[in-house]
Amino acid sequence: MSIELISGGVLLPTPPGRFGTSNFTNNITMQTNNQGHIALIFRVPKTGTLDSFEFRLGTVADTPDNGIRLSFQDVNSSNNPDLTQDQFCDVTSAISTDQWIVPPGPLTHDGTSGGTKRSVTLGDYVCAVVSWAGAYVASDSWIVVGVTQNATIQTLNIPRDAYNAHTTNNGSSWTRNQNVMSLALKYDDGTYAFISPYVYPFKTRQSETFSSASATTERGLYFRLPFSYQCDGAWARCSLFGASLDIVLYDSDGTTVLGSQNFNDTTGGVIFSSTECNLSARWAPVTLLANTYYRVVVKPGATSCILWDFNVESNAHLTAVEGGSDWIYTMKTSGSWSEPDNTRRPFMGIRMSGVDIGSGSAEVAHVF
Repeated sequence: MSIELISGGVLLPTPPGRFGTSNFTNNITMQTNNQGHIALIFRVPKTGTLDSFEFRLGTVADTPDNGIRLSFQDVNSSNNPDLTQDQFCDVTSAISTDQWIVPPGPLTHDGTSGGTKRSVTLGDYVCAVVSWAGAYVASDSWIVVGVTQNATIQTLNIPRDAYNAHTTNNGSSWTRNQNVMSLALKYDDGTYAFISPYVYPFKTRQSETFSSASATTERGLYFRLPFSYQCDGAWARCSLFGASLDIVLYDSDGTTVLGSQNFNDTTGGVIFSSTECNLSARWAPVTLLANTYYRVVVKPGATSCILWDFNVESNAHLTAVEGGSDWIYTMKTSGSWSEPDNTRRPFMGIRMSGVDIGSGSAEVAHVF
């Protein structure tokens, strides 16, 4: 084993500091508009053939009589969708509040399951567009759920992998916004692709309040990577409420502590009581083995703290999130560890300070 140090280290996954403090359900409403569109413009993450995309609805106040159309479109000279539906599929059933929308078939040139799908090349820009299927019927009203990006990141003139836009009532004038659709991009081999840290297939976001007196005393991340690496820290998105807590890295046995750091609501003078924030823990570097599960968890004292987490529709959707489908929620209840739901993950991650270059660069590239 030969560990190559990474200068400055790497956080995996990217902490969600770009998002609003508590609003992961920013909404874009489709109503009183028979030409409305909502789009995610994204850079293609890998060469191949696209099958479809999926997204989440918010409140459906009045189900669209003619359904919802999903389409792939080109980018025009203004870097917006060109409103030509090159490949599409209509959803006409199972349209309800908080529904995760999965089209009944692939997006094809004629909207049928036997039509031609879209071939893409790494680095291309493509638009995933949600529109009305057919004409708008009076009072139709439904919401597409999105996540708010930090305004500074959204407006800076820097390259980015994805951005959102929607049309105004004239149906052709596009407006950029900070709400990025909760979206999963599916290829024709059945896999879901990671687009960028700005685009996750969130279904719900929630939190757990717990302490050393709770039935569940520790909560966190159960994870592994396909190569050996050096870890010298971790991060977790928490609310402290005056609590004292430890962020702990456990060995594969779930008992041996490999690293730990304590926090309280005055640590460093920057952690404010009841404020949702990313805590960053550091410890002496330890080497973790390839294909071996470890746990990094939040362990509070007698006063309750909050750990934030999110759900996706299926475990396969976690392949569209940094780390992949092996990174899931873990909890210690009555002294025993369990991973009861492989569609749930805490907002937690590790700090990688080195990589075993003998494990193969292809495996390292696959994770990032």
